[in-house]
Amino acid sequence: MRTRGFTLLEVLVATVIATFVAVTAVGTLRAVTRSREKVEANLAALGEVRFAGAMIRKDLHSLYRDTNQKNVKLVGLVTETEKNMTSVLTFLSVTRAKARPGRAEGDVFEVEYFLQQKEEQSLLMRRMDPYPYEREEKGGLICVVAEQIKSFQARFYDPDEGEWATEWPEDAGRLPRMVEVKLVASDPEGRNFVTDTFIVSFPRWPQQAQQTPEREGT
Repeated sequence: MRTRGFTLLEVLVATVIATFVAVTAVGTLRAVTRSREKVEANLAALGEVRFAGAMIRKDLHSLYRDTNQKNVKLVGLVTETEKNMTSVLTFLSVTRAKARPGRAEGDVFEVEYFLQQKEEQSLLMRRMDPYPYEREEKGGLICVVAEQIKSFQARFYDPDEGEWATEWPEDAGRLPRMVEVKLVASDPEGRNFVTDTFIVSFPRWPQQAQQTPEREGT
């Protein structure tokens, strides 16, 4: 009995179909891979911005308060970087965590947050000074809080003026009613952005606060 083989046309049709299936499968795999990479990049950016926001909130909630407002420090400035305008937030915060383990330190630290460009990265930095009353120049330990933070903006609500301000001077003599912080992070390619905005409020000071003596050493 004679066995019939495949004709050239049948082989060509089968080859075309197999090629089409393979190309479709590869395209689908690449699309799935790109989607997964995008999701992972967004999750990484979200993790960075949430971690940074949680740390800033914690420090602001622990803002050092004194019956004399002159001993309380909260300063907000705006500086210009290579790409945009950014905030510098400096204040006194109370914490039990030691900046330098094994050394004598108080529980009032000067904390400062600012952006720093390093090559292609935009880093949110945190400066922690355990001796804020012993020197006039800035000191302490500086560490990276989060990477790929494209924007760090702070606003301050002035209850006397009834409006928001982008800066809060050191000689204001009082605290703002609220501080709004906005953080924007992105993936390494700068295509996908994640934003975190939060507000920390401060209570009013008692009327007699201005009449109490200043803290020793200030």
